[in-house]
Amino acid sequence: MFSPSSTFFRFESTDLESISKKSKKIRIYLNCEQRQLLRQWIGVARFTYNRTVEYLQQPDT
Repeated sequence: MFSPSSTFFRFESTDLESISKKSKKIRIYLNCEQRQLLRQWIGVARFTYNRTVEYLQQPDT
C-alpha cells in the first residue's frame, strides 16, 4: 500500500516552491478477513466517489 504523508507550508511563505511533499512506502500483511474488509471499504469509497462525480456533472448542479 502507499500512504502519502501530509503536505505542509513553511510559516514564512506560502508560494508553491515552499511546499514540500514526503511519502513513505510501507508493506502491510493482512489476513484473509482483513483483506476482505479492506476491499469492502475501497468499494464503498469508489461507489461514493463515482456517485459524487455523477451528481456534480448534472447540468442543474
